[in-house]
Amino acid sequence: MATGTKKKGKKGSKTKKQQQKPASKQRAVTTAAVMPSKKSAGFGVLLAKAAESSLHVRVCGQLDAFCPHAVGQRIPDGNSTRTLTYQIRGSKILGTDASGMGALYFYPQYPYCVWTGGTSAAGVITLATAGDAPFPAAAALNTSGLSARFRVVTAGVKISSILNATANNGFVVVSSVSSQPQTITPPDLEALESIMTPLNQFKGQIWCAKRSSAVQSFNIPSVPTQGFPTTPGDYNGCVIQIVGPASTPSALLCEFVINIEILPLGDTIGPLIAQPTAPRNDAILQTTSKIMTKTAAVHSIDVTDFSAMISKVVNSELFQTVSKLGLEALPAFL
Repeated sequence: MATGTKKKGKKGSKTKKQQQKPASKQRAVTTAAVMPSKKSAGFGVLLAKAAESSLHVRVCGQLDAFCPHAVGQRIPDGNSTRTLTYQIRGSKILGTDASGMGALYFYPQYPYCVWTGGTSAAGVITLATAGDAPFPAAAALNTSGLSARFRVVTAGVKISSILNATANNGFVVVSSVSSQPQTITPPDLEALESIMTPLNQFKGQIWCAKRSSAVQSFNIPSVPTQGFPTTPGDYNGCVIQIVGPASTPSALLCEFVINIEILPLGDTIGPLIAQPTAPRNDAILQTTSKIMTKTAAVHSIDVTDFSAMISKVVNSELFQTVSKLGLEALPAFL
């Protein structure tokens, strides 16, 4: 009887262990589901480092012309020639005529030129056939001897109202266009993208140049003193319209920023001071192109908010891109 009891006890003890084993396994499964694996944790650390390093900076610099990191940016498409970088800044005050109308056309190029409304009749604005004096001046191009060809990396326009608080009747239209208009009938909304804002609600707007071509080619600098530019290049242009305020020379302040990359002339000092071009980086090119396609060209926000918005979108897209490509793609971003 004693022996039988001992056997029974052993058997009962064994059954207890068998019951505890599945519970242990279950806890292990639950813990694994909650706690990240070493691989995913490592991925998160690497991604965080990538976002804090030059990756985020380089992508933002390809999209936001107003970002400090846009200065000195090159398009990372593997161009083998050493290049120079240059930031052009300028401004133009847009007024209204006796009919209370004004319009402006801007195209990002080197040097850039602004075309404003020359005359208006029966609600139609005819832009002047000759633009303002190009900036930088033609003489600077000829005497520096540094520039052979250029391409735009980023460009944008900041539009602010400088009207009195009481002069708020009317509206402002900011549009992104693919060709140069010679006449405008406000409010002309027949464009790629447009935003019309009543003057009493106008807090300022940002226009961001968007590429009209997947390939960013180098163009020969021209001096567009007469007529409209015949070679628009790889970017869309900007049209600004204002209607309503009584005749005034000062209605809107338009500030222009263009960041360019330059191929210097071979027989000048240019190649000696030029820097090696950015190595080809398809990951950054694809991420930039995707964000540019998704993001609007015209924004009713100030420069600070615009830069914050671009930064947020970059973070989101980079996470998706790197997650899709995997850990092995991270070195291409850094």
